[in-house]
Amino acid sequence: MPWAPGQSGNPGGNRTKKPIRDAIFMELAAAEEGREDPVPKRSLRMAVRKQLEKAGNGDLAALQFLAERMEGKPKQVIVGDGEEDPIALMVSRGEEARTRIFEQLSRIGGQVVSGVIEDTNASDEDK
Repeated sequence: MPWAPGQSGNPGGNRTKKPIRDAIFMELAAAEEGREDPVPKRSLRMAVRKQLEKAGNGDLAALQFLAERMEGKPKQVIVGDGEEDPIALMVSRGEEARTRIFEQLSRIGGQVVSGVIEDTNASDEDK
């Protein structure tokens, strides 16, 4: 046994490098202290600085980018209408597939799309 009892085989832990997150924290710390560190124009910190400026000016895409790098993407859960009636789709081809998809979308959205199915079945010459 290479380690003594009670001694960790990985004392440093499983530190994964996250350079974008680290650059964000460095830029936020510099901004909080009221300083702007000199960095190369084509560096990760400059790119992060530009994203922080955009987010500060109301750019929601820049804010989303920064938030996802700092906190991770939010979990997305897809559920059915209930335990008795889950969402289920079967793979079909051609017209049968189109019909099944519209039926499921109609059920999920509570909208009747039968007119849309008829319109999509008509050839271009009929329209």
